[in-house]
Amino acid sequence: MCTVLESVASMLLATNLTQGENRIMVECKEKEMLKVLKNMVKKYSDDTRFHTQHEWDVERGETIGSGAICTITSEGELYQLLNAYQTPTKTDMYFDKGKRGIDKFNDLCAKYGFWFEFGFAWSYHFYPIDK
Repeated sequence: MCTVLESVASMLLATNLTQGENRIMVECKEKEMLKVLKNMVKKYSDDTRFHTQHEWDVERGETIGSGAICTITSEGELYQLLNAYQTPTKTDMYFDKGKRGIDKFNDLCAKYGFWFEFGFAWSYHFYPIDK
């Protein structure tokens, strides 16, 4: 449903969207981004974890990255790809062979209207671009 609604909202972007219509589009992109990130965590499951905003901010009591819609932590292969310890040796749905992992990851986030920042070398915090 989100992808259809997102497509319609994108076509209407040239016209003036109401705040409600714009919010629906942002929510759809957020759901798609969360789905991509959760799938990425499954792929790099060696020690990669997904944390909701509540889990990170409230349950763990973290202050770095506070307010992000979600956080991923990793000290395995994903950590190595994002911290430039290795360049992908093959192309998969997240990384391209020979392209620095962080560059591809930035592209992936931007595709869904998000950006990310490192909190620590092992934590990645995600925010909508429009905020």
